[in-house]
Amino acid sequence: MRIGLIGATGAVGKERVQVLFDRKFPVTELILFASARSAGKKQETPFGTKIIEEFSLEKTQDLDLVLMAVSGDFAREYAPRIAAGKPLVIDN
Repeated sequence: MRIGLIGATGAVGKERVQVLFDRKFPVTELILFASARSAGKKQETPFGTKIIEEFSLEKTQDLDLVLMAVSGDFAREYAPRIAAGKPLVIDN
């Protein structure tokens, strides 16, 4: 599955990545999203080194699953908009 994780640089986001790995979730591609200030930074994960991408609605539309580890206000605004496309969305 092509999976995106919004809020990847926070504690909850990092734990979600670890759980995906530990549970042997069928990840074929993992895209980590965060704010503009984190975009371009490297993050070590059990899936290898990943480059953080700045979140955009458009970047989520080709994914199979989007996990959200963000504030309630952000999730309330974007979860329905992401889910209106292809991906299944799971919020905290």
